[in-house]
Formats: sequence, structure tokens, C-alpha cells
Amino acid sequence: MSRHFRYPKYTYLKDNNFYFSRSVPVDLRCFYTKPRIVQSLKTNSLLRAKTASKVFASKLDDYWLGLRLKSIEVPAAHLLVSDGNFSSLPTIEESLEVYFAVKGVGRPKLFFTTAQRYIGYLTECLGNRSIDQYTSKDATVLREWLINKGLSNSSLQRVFSGIKAVIKSKAEICPKCGVRQIFQKSTLNLGTVTPNGKTRVSAALFALFLGGIGGHKFYLNQVGMGIVYLIFFWTFIPAIIAFVEFIIFLTMSDEEFNRKYGQSYPSI
Repeated sequence: MSRHFRYPKYTYLKDNNFYFSRSVPVDLRCFYTKPRIVQSLKTNSLLRAKTASKVFASKLDDYWLGLRLKSIEVPAAHLLVSDGNFSSLPTIEESLEVYFAVKGVGRPKLFFTTAQRYIGYLTECLGNRSIDQYTSKDATVLREWLINKGLSNSSLQRVFSGIKAVIKSKAEICPKCGVRQIFQKSTLNLGTVTPNGKTRVSAALFALFLGGIGGHKFYLNQVGMGIVYLIFFWTFIPAIIAFVEFIIFLTMSDEEFNRKYGQSYPSI
């Protein structure tokens, strides 16, 4: 092995081959099994060794910077999303809005304030994460945090039950159209049933057999249009339009039908 002032930085020549050699910083030696990094550059060219050593040193500097950053204690680290993983699921606060939309109809004010308090405990302790990013370890942290706040065992049970109820309701409301997404299959296989009890196939049958007098419009709670069809049924124009609507219903997807007619009170 020979070293020379003409050799590139962090390199030496041995057996007519250049090697990269650099000491590991003291604060990072806990990550390594040896205090020095030695790597063959697989060249005897001075120019190539110079280029390779610069690239190697630069990559090491970047990597070491990352190690140092990871070693720094991050302020409010408990509020960060666990493992930094991305999630397409709603956050716990978004799930709370869904919970109110699904379960809050006709409920007293206490129902809303209680749920908000429970979710407030969770976000204050662990942050507003996506619902799939809370772990069993987080549950332990939250339990200890609540105990330190002076909550009793019975209160802890109510808090965890309330949080669980909010999470379970996450997928029942479409955030775009506001339509409840829990469907049931009709026993007559008439397609998916919308929240107001209507089905696409039933609407198509009403349009085919009673469309001339507005039967399908009354079925879909479009009373105003139903009356118009009924008044002009003798012209047969409503029957022609209803037949066209019958075809539209047959070719329409259940999801599209739900978005258009799945509300409790469709527009006239």
C-alpha cells in the first residue's frame, strides 16, 4: 500500500489498484462495525479514481447527514403520522364528521359534544392521523395519557367505545355526494337499494308499464313531474318520454342511480 500527495483525496494505491478509505465520524460509529470504510474503486487510472472518490465521498456525506437527522429528537414527535406512511383513508376528524352525518340525526346536543370530546382527547394526545395509522401501542399511550388526566376506568371505557364507534362509521357516507353508502340487496334482485328505498330496476319497470301516467316519477318522489305526466297522458307524449327513460334506467349503473335518486327528497 502506498500513499502519495498526488493521489485523490480519500484514496491510496495498492497492488496497482486504487482504494477509497475514509474514517467514520465518531458520532456515527455506533452504526458501523468498523471505524473506517475501505472500498476498492476497481481502477488504476488516476482520473477515474479521482471521479469515483468524489462520488463516493459525496454519497457518504449525504447518508451521514440522514443518520444525524434521524438521531435528532424531533419536537412534538408524538403528533407525527406513524412511520410516515401515506394513507388514503380519512383522518379521525373527518371520520367524526361522517359519524355525525350517519348517527347524529335527531340526537341531542350532548351526543355531539361527547363525541367531540372523545376525539379531542385522541387528537390532543396522538394527533389527527388517518384512521389506519393508529396502533395498539398508541392505544396504550392514550390510556396512560387519560389516566394522568384523572379519568376513571369507567370513563376510559366510554372514551374508547366512543372512538371505536366513530372509526366504524368512516365509510358509510360518500364525502363527494353525501349519500349513505350502505346498500342492501333486494330479495327480488332488483339491484342495490338506495338509502331512500328506491332501486334502479324498479324505476325502470314503473317507467315501462306506468310511465305514461308518470308512475316512475311518483315512485322517485318527483311528484311535480308525475302530475305533469298525468295531465298530458292522453297525448301519448309522456309514454314516449317514459320509454326513453326506461332505456336510460336499464343502461344506468347502480352507483349513478344512487347519486341521482338516492337522496331522501329528490328534486322535482
